[in-house]
Amino acid sequence: VNTSKKVNTRGFLYGLHLGYNYDFGKMVAGVEGNYTFSNAKGHKNVSGTKLTNKRKDSFGAALKAGYKVTTDTVLGAKAGISSTKYTTSFGGLKAHKRHIGFVPGVYVEKLINDHVTVGVEYSYLMSKKHTSKARVNGVDIRTSIKPRSHDMLVRVGYKF
Repeated sequence: VNTSKKVNTRGFLYGLHLGYNYDFGKMVAGVEGNYTFSNAKGHKNVSGTKLTNKRKDSFGAALKAGYKVTTDTVLGAKAGISSTKYTTSFGGLKAHKRHIGFVPGVYVEKLINDHVTVGVEYSYLMSKKHTSKARVNGVDIRTSIKPRSHDMLVRVGYKF
């Protein structure tokens, strides 16, 4: 049995981002690291058997570059890598796998006072396909997961 179904996962991300930005006048460049938790999950019935996918924790790093559209607002882009853990269940098969992916994104960040920033970010996680195989009740089952994720983040930051 080969499964080839799109499973939409929905849920929330929450976590911690740490980074450093350097101000070049109108331009800003930086690096950041993150650790994120997720409760995103989804399922689909495949021939009467429930296929479930859950997104767990992830960690990663990114490079950022931005342009100051005003003295306190930055519009920018970022590119990074992420290691995200997924749990996939189908019939008696349960696979836990960490996927490495490329994560491009865009962001807007506003300085509220000398130390606090708020912003929004959109990113798109793209990971390689992984295939798991198992024999359940005498039937060979193969499931593949090719993680793709549209993420919208609201961020609050503190500048030292």
